[in-house]
Amino acid sequence: CRGGKLAVSNSNVASDTQVLAGGTATIFSKATASGGNVMSGGTLIFSSGAILTGTLNAAGTITVKNGATVSNGTLNFNLVDLKAGNRVILNDMSLLAGANYSITVSGSQAEGSYKLANGAGVFNGTITVKNESGNTLGSLSIGGTLNAGGNSYTLTRNNAGNQFAEQSFIINAPFPK
Repeated sequence: CRGGKLAVSNSNVASDTQVLAGGTATIFSKATASGGNVMSGGTLIFSSGAILTGTLNAAGTITVKNGATVSNGTLNFNLVDLKAGNRVILNDMSLLAGANYSITVSGSQAEGSYKLANGAGVFNGTITVKNESGNTLGSLSIGGTLNAGGNSYTLTRNNAGNQFAEQSFIINAPFPK
Protein backbone atom coordinates (compact mmCIF):
# COMPACT_ATOMS: atom_id res chain seq x y z
CA CYS A 1 0.00 0.00 0.00
CA ARG A 2 1.45 3.36 -1.05
CA GLY A 3 0.07 6.38 0.76
CA GLY A 4 -2.91 4.28 1.84
CA LYS A 5 -3.97 2.23 4.80
CA LEU A 6 -4.40 -1.52 5.15
CA ALA A 7 -6.08 -3.17 8.13
CA VAL A 8 -5.97 -6.93 8.69
CA SER A 9 -8.15 -8.48 11.39
CA ASN A 10 -10.26 -11.47 12.45
CA SER A 11 -7.76 -14.30 11.84
CA ASN A 12 -6.99 -13.07 8.30
CA VAL A 13 -3.46 -13.26 6.90
CA ALA A 14 -1.54 -10.52 5.09
CA SER A 15 0.95 -12.49 2.95
CA ASP A 16 4.01 -10.78 1.49
CA THR A 17 2.50 -7.36 2.07
CA GLN A 18 4.38 -4.40 0.59
CA VAL A 19 4.09 -1.23 2.67
CA LEU A 20 5.53 1.61 0.60
CA ALA A 21 6.49 5.16 1.59
CA GLY A 22 3.49 6.98 3.05
CA GLY A 23 1.56 3.74 3.60
CA THR A 24 0.42 2.20 6.89
CA ALA A 25 -0.62 -1.39 7.54
CA THR A 26 -2.10 -2.49 10.86
CA ILE A 27 -2.23 -6.13 11.92
CA PHE A 28 -4.94 -6.48 14.57
CA SER A 29 -5.51 -9.14 17.22
CA LYS A 30 -5.60 -12.73 15.86
CA ALA A 31 -4.47 -11.55 12.40
CA THR A 32 -1.11 -12.52 10.88
CA ALA A 33 1.57 -10.74 8.87
CA SER A 34 3.33 -13.46 6.89
CA GLY A 35 6.47 -12.00 5.39
CA GLY A 36 6.66 -8.85 3.32
CA ASN A 37 8.47 -5.55 3.08
CA VAL A 38 8.11 -2.25 4.89
CA MET A 39 9.95 0.29 2.78
CA SER A 40 11.52 3.48 4.10
CA GLY A 41 8.70 5.90 4.89
CA GLY A 42 6.19 3.08 5.42
CA THR A 43 4.78 1.91 8.75
CA LEU A 44 3.60 -1.48 9.99
CA ILE A 45 1.76 -1.70 13.30
CA PHE A 46 1.35 -4.94 15.27
CA SER A 47 -1.55 -4.57 17.69
CA SER A 48 -1.89 -6.69 20.81
CA GLY A 49 -2.55 -10.28 19.75
CA ALA A 50 -1.15 -9.86 16.22
CA ILE A 51 1.17 -12.56 14.86
CA LEU A 52 4.36 -12.39 12.77
CA THR A 53 5.40 -15.39 10.66
CA GLY A 54 7.95 -15.64 7.87
CA THR A 55 10.51 -12.92 7.15
CA LEU A 56 9.54 -9.27 7.38
CA ASN A 57 12.07 -6.94 5.72
CA ALA A 58 12.00 -3.57 7.43
CA ALA A 59 13.51 -0.33 6.20
CA GLY A 60 10.50 1.64 7.43
CA THR A 61 8.95 1.87 10.89
CA ILE A 62 7.72 -1.16 12.84
CA THR A 63 5.51 -0.36 15.83
CA VAL A 64 4.68 -3.22 18.19
CA LYS A 65 2.04 -2.93 20.88
CA ASN A 66 2.10 -5.11 24.00
CA GLY A 67 1.05 -8.69 23.33
CA ALA A 68 2.14 -9.30 19.71
CA THR A 69 3.50 -12.80 19.15
CA VAL A 70 5.95 -14.46 16.78
CA SER A 71 5.64 -17.91 15.25
CA ASN A 72 8.76 -18.84 13.25
CA GLY A 73 9.16 -15.18 12.38
CA THR A 74 12.20 -13.10 11.49
CA LEU A 75 12.50 -9.34 11.48
CA ASN A 76 15.17 -8.35 8.98
CA PHE A 77 16.49 -4.81 9.40
CA ASN A 78 17.10 -3.89 5.76
CA LEU A 79 19.71 -1.13 5.83
CA VAL A 80 20.65 -1.28 2.15
CA ASP A 81 19.03 2.01 1.12
CA LEU A 82 19.09 3.73 4.51
CA LYS A 83 21.43 6.40 5.77
CA ALA A 84 22.92 6.34 9.23
CA GLY A 85 21.03 8.55 11.61
CA ASN A 86 18.64 8.97 14.46
CA ARG A 87 15.57 7.10 13.20
CA VAL A 88 14.81 3.84 15.01
CA ILE A 89 13.25 1.04 12.93
CA LEU A 90 11.58 -1.02 15.72
CA ASN A 91 9.87 0.85 18.55
CA ASP A 92 10.31 -1.82 21.26
CA MET A 93 12.21 -5.06 20.76
CA SER A 94 11.01 -6.42 24.10
CA LEU A 95 7.42 -6.52 22.78
CA LEU A 96 8.28 -8.82 19.86
CA ALA A 97 9.11 -11.87 21.94
CA GLY A 98 10.41 -14.93 20.15
CA ALA A 99 11.53 -13.17 16.98
CA ASN A 100 14.70 -13.98 15.12
CA TYR A 101 16.64 -10.99 13.85
CA SER A 102 18.85 -10.32 10.85
CA ILE A 103 20.39 -7.32 9.15
CA THR A 104 20.91 -6.82 5.41
CA VAL A 105 23.69 -4.50 4.24
CA SER A 106 25.12 -3.53 0.87
CA GLY A 107 28.78 -3.76 -0.03
CA SER A 108 28.87 0.03 -0.19
CA GLN A 109 26.86 0.66 2.98
CA ALA A 110 27.62 4.12 4.38
CA GLU A 111 29.69 4.32 7.52
CA GLY A 112 27.79 5.31 10.65
CA SER A 113 25.37 4.23 13.34
CA TYR A 114 22.04 2.66 12.34
CA LYS A 115 19.56 2.57 15.20
CA LEU A 116 17.74 -0.73 15.01
CA ALA A 117 15.46 -0.85 18.03
CA ASN A 118 14.43 0.61 21.32
CA GLY A 119 13.56 -1.77 24.15
CA ALA A 120 16.70 -3.83 23.56
CA GLY A 121 17.71 -3.88 27.22
CA VAL A 122 16.86 -7.57 27.59
CA PHE A 123 18.23 -8.71 24.21
CA ASN A 124 21.10 -11.17 24.61
CA GLY A 125 20.90 -13.19 21.39
CA THR A 126 22.66 -12.93 18.08
CA ILE A 127 21.76 -11.14 14.88
CA THR A 128 22.67 -12.60 11.50
CA VAL A 129 24.27 -10.17 9.04
CA LYS A 130 23.61 -10.78 5.33
CA ASN A 131 24.53 -9.08 2.09
CA GLU A 132 22.07 -7.94 -0.59
CA SER A 133 22.21 -11.36 -2.25
CA GLY A 134 21.06 -13.02 0.98
CA ASN A 135 24.42 -14.61 1.71
CA THR A 136 25.30 -14.77 5.40
CA LEU A 137 28.37 -12.70 6.32
CA GLY A 138 28.33 -13.82 9.95
CA SER A 139 26.53 -13.05 13.18
CA LEU A 140 26.84 -10.50 15.94
CA SER A 141 26.02 -10.35 19.61
CA ILE A 142 26.04 -7.22 21.78
CA GLY A 143 29.56 -5.80 21.89
CA GLY A 144 30.75 -8.06 19.08
CA THR A 145 32.48 -7.10 15.85
CA LEU A 146 32.23 -8.80 12.47
CA ASN A 147 34.81 -8.14 9.74
CA ALA A 148 33.42 -9.11 6.34
CA GLY A 149 33.49 -7.85 2.77
CA GLY A 150 35.94 -5.08 3.58
CA ASN A 151 33.76 -3.61 6.33
CA SER A 152 33.72 -3.81 10.10
CA TYR A 153 30.29 -4.22 11.74
CA THR A 154 29.58 -3.74 15.44
CA LEU A 155 26.43 -4.29 17.48
CA THR A 156 26.11 -2.05 20.54
CA ARG A 157 23.51 -1.24 23.14
CA ASN A 158 23.12 2.20 24.65
CA ASN A 159 22.35 1.46 28.28
CA ALA A 160 20.71 4.71 29.20
CA GLY A 161 19.76 3.34 32.61
CA ASN A 162 16.20 2.49 31.63
CA GLN A 163 14.27 -0.37 30.10
CA PHE A 164 14.19 1.28 26.68
CA ALA A 165 17.85 0.78 25.90
CA GLU A 166 18.63 1.42 22.27
CA GLN A 167 20.36 -1.11 20.07
CA SER A 168 22.56 0.27 17.32
CA PHE A 169 24.36 -1.35 14.43
CA ILE A 170 27.55 0.49 13.65
CA ILE A 171 29.33 0.25 10.34
CA ASN A 172 32.90 1.41 10.59
CA ALA A 173 35.21 2.44 7.79
CA PRO A 174 36.57 -0.42 5.73
CA PHE A 175 39.35 -2.20 7.56
CA PRO A 176 42.71 -2.91 5.96
CA LYS A 177 43.09 -6.37 4.42
